[in-house]
Amino acid sequence: MVVQDKIARGALSSIAATIPQLIFQAVSVVIGLSQYYGFELSAGVYLPADLTKTFWGAVFGVLIWEFASTILGITTCYIIHWTGRSYSWLKGMLVANTIMFIAIYGYFYALGGPSIAPSDLGTNWSMLIANTIFGVACGWLIVRWSPKEE
Repeated sequence: MVVQDKIARGALSSIAATIPQLIFQAVSVVIGLSQYYGFELSAGVYLPADLTKTFWGAVFGVLIWEFASTILGITTCYIIHWTGRSYSWLKGMLVANTIMFIAIYGYFYALGGPSIAPSDLGTNWSMLIANTIFGVACGWLIVRWSPKEE
């Protein structure tokens, strides 16, 4: 598959890259490494903590996470376009972890806005690894779905 449009390529790559990320997050919660799914944290920006565990709270959180991931994918797509295809996996990982893990989780959550702000080591490690998985997959998919001449 080749996606000519950079915004569409970044958005589609990021949506696809959330699949391995969500699988990792689910395993992390099931084995007790993490206390929260990523979509609970996303929903917790807008909803009280108890609503993030409901069906509609989870749907809301997933949609918020997908919208946020598209911004990461589009940003990664343009960075790869400007800097070249080499090390696309690394560029994806750097964008995802810089924007989501450091800026959003590290800074925004420290301000106290979200109703869920995990402070346990397991959840934070899980989120860091999940963002790394997302970034690597997103960067790889962007190059995979790029036209050869680009």
